[in-house]
Amino acid sequence: MIRALALTLVVLELIVVAANARMQAPADFTLSSLCPPGFEKTGVGACELRTLYQFYPEKRGLGGTRTALPPHRDGFTPQQIDLGRYLFFDPVLSGDGTLSCASCHDPARGLSDGLPRSTGIHGADAGRAAPTLWNVAFLKRFFWDARANSLEAQAAGPLYSPKEMGNTPAKLLTSLNANANYRRLFQQAFAIDSASIT
Repeated sequence: MIRALALTLVVLELIVVAANARMQAPADFTLSSLCPPGFEKTGVGACELRTLYQFYPEKRGLGGTRTALPPHRDGFTPQQIDLGRYLFFDPVLSGDGTLSCASCHDPARGLSDGLPRSTGIHGADAGRAAPTLWNVAFLKRFFWDARANSLEAQAAGPLYSPKEMGNTPAKLLTSLNANANYRRLFQQAFAIDSASIT
């Protein structure tokens, strides 16, 4: 289920979220069955990005809509996207429960934090600036030094860095499993029967 968590975080990084507040899912909360704006729900229930670029028959030349978008990942369900949105804004992901992904990737600041070097757990200098998350769906390399080649690999970096969110895989699973709402939402998003996130 660590892979499911990584995929859920990836989903959120693929979508620009307009909200800017910590969200707590009420006990009766149900994940959305609708795709976010800019996405279309396919016959198999997955969301696919829709842009003007794909509707032009000829993709030659440079500039404007004459150039196709780079390949990108699609196919997440609306429920997975909605769960990713909640997780992105929830400090439960950090080791001490004080930082969320949005702490450094604030929608009000272009999905970055506007700082020369980001502030991590316990006020630590994270060592680097938080890059924007705009258009990361089209990237092939991640981090300033390009050391990750997938969003899953990138998502684990800040989560488990002692300078950034300061968590561990075991502690993160413990925190999420301690929350009955998250256990229910993971079951809903990933159609699993397990009573725990594993």
